[in-house]
Amino acid sequence: MIIPIPPMTNLLSASMFSHDCSRNEDHPTVIPICRITAVRQAQVYGVLHYSPQLKHLFLCSTIDDLKSTRLLAAAISRMSNLHTLHVLNVAFEWPESKLVPTIVACCPPSLITLDIRYRSWDEGCDSKELKTEEDWEAAVEAVKHFMPLLGEENGVPIVPRQGSLDRLSHLHTSQLETLTLEEVLSVFKQCPNITNIFNLELGGHIDPMDVAKCIIEHCPKVNRLTHHHVLVDFQLIMNILSILPTDTLQAFVCCVPDKSSANLASRLLRHSASLREIHLRKYQDFSSKAFQSILVHCQALETFSCEGHGPVHTIKFNLADVTEIPWGATRLKHLRLMIAMDYVEPTGEGPLYQRLSQTNLSAADYNQMVMLKKLYHQIGRLIDLETLNMRLFDPLRPGYYTKDDEISFPGMLSLPREDSNRLGYLHLLAGLKKLRTLHRVIIARHDETIKMVEQPEVEWIAQNWPSLEEITFFRSPEPGQSKPQPRPSCFLWLQDQMPRLKMHVPGTY
Repeated sequence: MIIPIPPMTNLLSASMFSHDCSRNEDHPTVIPICRITAVRQAQVYGVLHYSPQLKHLFLCSTIDDLKSTRLLAAAISRMSNLHTLHVLNVAFEWPESKLVPTIVACCPPSLITLDIRYRSWDEGCDSKELKTEEDWEAAVEAVKHFMPLLGEENGVPIVPRQGSLDRLSHLHTSQLETLTLEEVLSVFKQCPNITNIFNLELGGHIDPMDVAKCIIEHCPKVNRLTHHHVLVDFQLIMNILSILPTDTLQAFVCCVPDKSSANLASRLLRHSASLREIHLRKYQDFSSKAFQSILVHCQALETFSCEGHGPVHTIKFNLADVTEIPWGATRLKHLRLMIAMDYVEPTGEGPLYQRLSQTNLSAADYNQMVMLKKLYHQIGRLIDLETLNMRLFDPLRPGYYTKDDEISFPGMLSLPREDSNRLGYLHLLAGLKKLRTLHRVIIARHDETIKMVEQPEVEWIAQNWPSLEEITFFRSPEPGQSKPQPRPSCFLWLQDQMPRLKMHVPGTY
């Protein structure tokens, strides 16, 4: 049931999928016996066995027993030029697998990137009845002449690598929670030059501090921590942060809130001189003052992104805290913020944007505009800024997800008018010569934009932002919508002056 092919000694890159879905069983090209997992594995491992020159391998398979694990390890150990290995283990249930330590022990010294992940497969695929010992033996008989290792009575022989994986810099693993502490530690002891710790999931029997100490001792180049899976314990990340040498961390990515994150800001500030990238999402335990401290003290920061998700805003970055202290992070290239600003109710003279004349501003209006001016001034100092994505929301309406056309940044894209004594702060952003993307700060259908962004403003944009590629004045067309939104003449003029400029709102925030 396998087509013999000659050894592919010149094959350098391969992507292989050896799992099957029963929804395809009626397709005329499907061979029923190939729905047997063991048959597909034998085919794939046979090809790998005779492809020793591979540099890049992506394998999506069901690796849920010792035989399949050892077969893969034996094939990989022969690939002396392998640079990248991605293994996606698709199974019905979480296997008690030794896949990670076995593969790590057998990978060639040439490996640079190793990515081993697990994915649960739905009930419609790979019927469990077809994954029996008899199925495996039948598959061996069918193809053992093609790959003799399949016929070994005492299991597939594998030869562990001598020495460590000195070239390996990226390690992404799952399926660690069934391993013993010694097995987990052995993985990191073989990878002295990895730089990224990504979503490590340990078993409850393992103390995260023991693993953290091993990583610090044996992986001294770790400078990036990533955590964005709700099922993964955050304590390991916190432990690494607490004992990592000061000013070592360069990037921190965390997309899942955790009750153990209350002291996260203070631990990040231990690396204020080295941090260049921070991404935070859904962080209800991160205070507004914590955000402020990062922007004030992390002077090397180039990317800072914090966002809420879903119908409830969990980011609490208040306008007063944003503007209270000058930012030290003046090297920012990418900035993404959600800012809480009290909504100023309309008066008899109309909404705030219609009152942006110094003679008509109330005390509340004036105080708010003072803080907004400070915000725009802070942003205007970021002369390396390339991407700016900001959104306002009203903290007095908790759980309310503000729409683009309901609230915008007053005066941000407006020029001051001496004839009408109208306030405007667009000129404060004249230093953003590298700005390529401006998202969410204003929308053209908003009444304020119609009244406050006119020909002088778009002429200013064309003159002062020469690198601009995207500015979200308009919504993307709705599904089935044939006619685009009509555009005022000033925006048509801007499009004519900057023909490559995109002026639509992206589909997601």
